[in-house]
Amino acid sequence: MRVLVVHHDQRIAEALAIGTDWAIWTADRWSAGSRLIEHKAFDAWILDESIVGDQGLRMLAALRSFGEGHVVLWLRMPGSGVADLIDALAAGVTDCLRNPVDADDVKDRLRRAVTPCYESAD
Repeated sequence: MRVLVVHHDQRIAEALAIGTDWAIWTADRWSAGSRLIEHKAFDAWILDESIVGDQGLRMLAALRSFGEGHVVLWLRMPGSGVADLIDALAAGVTDCLRNPVDADDVKDRLRRAVTPCYESAD
């Protein structure tokens, strides 16, 4: 899985790499993250609300309008409210977690979101 992590704490990305075969790209600013998105295809994005903010939500909503189906985990700031959560979900966020996050929880949510939840009848 190819994962983009836009977060101020690069230890999150390092923790996600442990025990996985995921290719992980990191950015600590939205401008750097958006440049990566323009040039690479990712299976999942992990976006920190405090860095990405409204600009990131607008870009996500635009991509979703073109049928982009990648997984997006939104890491919410401790003080963000219900209105912020509603805005994120309306823009197309797959799942939300509140910062600080547990890397194992993030891994589990990504695996569930990317892997089908059913088995074939063969």
